[in-house]
Amino acid sequence: MQTQGNLNNATPKQVVAENVQLLRYTAAKNQLSEALLPSPSDNAVIYALKNLGLYKKSSGPFKHEITCPWVSEHTDAKDSGTVYFEPNGKYYIGGFKCQHSHCLDRTLTHLTEILERLIAELEAGAK
Repeated sequence: MQTQGNLNNATPKQVVAENVQLLRYTAAKNQLSEALLPSPSDNAVIYALKNLGLYKKSSGPFKHEITCPWVSEHTDAKDSGTVYFEPNGKYYIGGFKCQHSHCLDRTLTHLTEILERLIAELEAGAK
């Protein structure tokens, strides 16, 4: 497993896969490890969201407004009410929240899995 600081030369797919692996490891241990918390510039989820055109803006410490990957399922495909939370003292592995009814049960795991799939599709299309 690479460290978060060594992701600069990785492909978007590798970055997302690394973050998924890190999130699962941290969740399995059920503990907050300061050494595993990425800095904002190294956060693999934010990196993937930006590369996929889903990142909107930072809306406070550790909180980012994003376009929901399932926006097409929202009523009238409304692009609002979705945030990604970076890992911090409140969300030790980070978090995902979309206010739309189609997404109420979706979690950070769902977000990282779809990001992984979308990056793979993007890279496959670039070949």
